[in-house]
Amino acid sequence: MVVLIPYAVYVIVSMFIVIPKAKNWFMRHKWHQWASLLDADQDGIISSDDMKKTNATLEQLRLAIGDRRTALNADAQTKWWDDHIFKRGADKHISVEDYVAYLEGIYNPADMGNKMRPVITGFF
Repeated sequence: MVVLIPYAVYVIVSMFIVIPKAKNWFMRHKWHQWASLLDADQDGIISSDDMKKTNATLEQLRLAIGDRRTALNADAQTKWWDDHIFKRGADKHISVEDYVAYLEGIYNPADMGNKMRPVITGFF
């Protein structure tokens, strides 16, 4: 009994406190990696200059793993950035932290696939 009670407390604390926090930390870490990829000059601001530099990297990813057979034209790339990255309006810069905070705000594990699928399939 002496061993069972601390073990039960450990399991309950893990299930309701540690595991949810670990999931949030993991997602935040992945969102930071994604935002860092988008921030080509690593100045902490995702800007239209970053968009131009990052499009080449995203195009290489599309060729390696994407389903799309042809590249997006310049107008379609700009529209993709405006719809999915620049959340303050077309061509308005956003900080990496603000973008990650936006992703945290929309995070719902049950519906995340529906929200993120257009971001991925739109370019790739």
